[in-house]
Order: sequence, then structure tokens, then C-alpha cells
Amino acid sequence: MNDTSPKMSLLMDENVALLTFRRLKKILIVSFLVFFVCLTVAITVLIIYLVRTQDSTSEDHKPTLLNPALQAFCFVASNTSSCIKMFDPIVSAKSVSDPNQIFTLSLQKAVKELKNIIPLLPSNTIPSRDGKETVTKFKNCSISLRNVLSQIRDTLRKMRANPFVEAQSDEQRAEMVYWITAAEENLDSCIHDLATDESGVRAAVLGVKAYVNGGRDFLLRFADVLQMFWIDNGSADWGIINLENLFGICVGGLELFFVVFMFYTLCTTR
Repeated sequence: MNDTSPKMSLLMDENVALLTFRRLKKILIVSFLVFFVCLTVAITVLIIYLVRTQDSTSEDHKPTLLNPALQAFCFVASNTSSCIKMFDPIVSAKSVSDPNQIFTLSLQKAVKELKNIIPLLPSNTIPSRDGKETVTKFKNCSISLRNVLSQIRDTLRKMRANPFVEAQSDEQRAEMVYWITAAEENLDSCIHDLATDESGVRAAVLGVKAYVNGGRDFLLRFADVLQMFWIDNGSADWGIINLENLFGICVGGLELFFVVFMFYTLCTTR
């Protein structure tokens, strides 16, 4: 009896020491877990802050990004740089996110310009040498421009009914191509009549023709325009996942892995 008491007492002391060690081990693991999580959160916040600060300080030095819809729209133009220069003010003033919108805006701009030009053309007639009245070249041009106005409005009505060229039938697109082509012919006729004009009206008509030409190019090659736009837009969407977001995802994954590992360690500790 006397021999077993010291052994029992020694065994109990060992058990107490073992339990104390295990408890201390759990406390250390939990403490390290909390420290690791706090450290990674602090590092993440610091890096995000530095990235955003760097972006804000260098914002003034970054080149202005070209609207993807405008870039695709002018892709099929005969002179891409001139097309971008001409349509950029229109796109910048509106919230444009699709080449179809630029097509509609180009025709609306042409209508607006025509409304300003037509009143500038004298509609009077002058007598000829034999006493008969003959219509002046300005009158001919005025008639041509009124026809252009009607043809563009027909196209715009079609776009209001369905604002996406790709969603329209072949017959509907063929109608719009016919109207736009006829409008170009009328504009050419007016430009020819004003060959010797020095009042600036001819230059204004040339500006209208540039807007109509841009719409014609889009109608004829809308599939190429939209394909380019969708490719570029998809790349832009992928660009949203930037370095900051990727870093956050990596840190979150590491933290989750570490928490699971620590939880497993605690559960298996006896």
C-alpha cells in the first residue's frame, strides 16, 4: 500500500503536467492563429491602401482610354483616326456603351445639322434671259437636303422600333442601307451644286456627309464592328479582376487554409 501511493501520486502529477502542457499548447495555437489572421488582415489593408494611393496620384498622368464602342465603330471606317476625332465629342457627351448607339447618334447629329443648313439656302428663283424662271443651284441643293432629311428620319424610325441592327431582319437592314445610300447620293448632288460656294454652306454639307458615311460603313459591316466590340469588351471585363482583387483572394484562401489546419490540430490534440 505504501509502495503504490508514491506511484499513484507520481502518475497523477504526470497527468496534471501533461494536461497543463496540452492546455498551454492549445493556448499557443489559438494565440498564433489570432496573430496570423490579424497580421494578414493588416498587410492586406496596407497593400490595398498603397495601391489605391498610387493609382490616385498617377491618375493625371494616365492616357484617356478610348471608348470601346467608338473604337469598334470606327474600326471599319476608311480613316479610323478621323472617324474617332469626329465622333468622340458626341460619344463623350452621352453615356454610350454600344456601337448601335453611335450609329443612331450619328444620324441624329446629321439631322440636327441639316435643320441648320436648309434655312441658309436661298429658295428664291431668278429670271433667265428669255424671261422664264429657272431654279437656282441653291434651290436644287435645298430639295436634295430635304430628301436627305426624310431618308435619315426613315432610318431613325427603324432604329427606334429596334435599336440593335444585328437583331433586325435582312430586309430591314436592306431598307436602311437603301435609305442611307440614297441620302449619300442626294448629298453628293448638293455638294456638286455648291462647287463654287464660299459661304461655308458646302463645308457644312460635307460635315453631314461624313456623319452619314460613318453610318453607312457601320450598316455594311456591322458584324465586324460588333465582333471587335465584344472581344474588346470581354477583355475589359477580365481587366476588372486586377492585382488588388487577386491579392485579396490569395490572402483569403491562405487564411481559410490556416484556420482549417489549426482547427484540425486542436481537435486531434489529446
